[in-house]
Amino acid sequence: WKHDAGLLEVYSHQRIKAANNAVIEHHQVILADGTGLEFHHDVIIPAQLDDLQRLGMKFALEPGIEKLEWFERGLVDTYSDRKGAPVAVHTSSVAEQYVPYLRPQDHGHHADTRWAELKSKNSSLKIAALEPSTISFSARHHSDEQLEHATITAELDAAPETFVYVDHLLRGLGTGSCGPDTLEQYKIKAGRYQ
Repeated sequence: WKHDAGLLEVYSHQRIKAANNAVIEHHQVILADGTGLEFHHDVIIPAQLDDLQRLGMKFALEPGIEKLEWFERGLVDTYSDRKGAPVAVHTSSVAEQYVPYLRPQDHGHHADTRWAELKSKNSSLKIAALEPSTISFSARHHSDEQLEHATITAELDAAPETFVYVDHLLRGLGTGSCGPDTLEQYKIKAGRYQ
């Protein structure tokens, strides 16, 4: 880390080993200037991993952060290969992001987001893309792990905390199990991402 004239810089490097022994290289720089945090990621995906689900970060927020506002296309779920209405500011609650699919799965995702803000009575968190980029995000009361292990909605219990996913990329919909697989241009391939 480095501290200079009110700016704190934190550097980290991770080597993430996948089940097939492929190694993902992740370099991260976090800049803190007293008004917020700025994250920079440099990720190298090896050739052995050519179809990832998502590329981004996740974290959990304390219970009570329920109000949600964002600037993006569409009030309903949007994905890289499923985009709705024109870009506008939308408001909702985290609980309202839940979609009771027959089999629990990813929901409440918003592609091409310029910014998103989560609020409680006493605090707020604003997430914004560095211009002119966009991000994808979801904020929900179910983690990916909960959704993956549930086979029916009755097995899901909403957690009091809010799970936030901020993605650089998210794989398009479709798995080939019910309908066609995702088109190639919506898959996350090997390569370098920043």
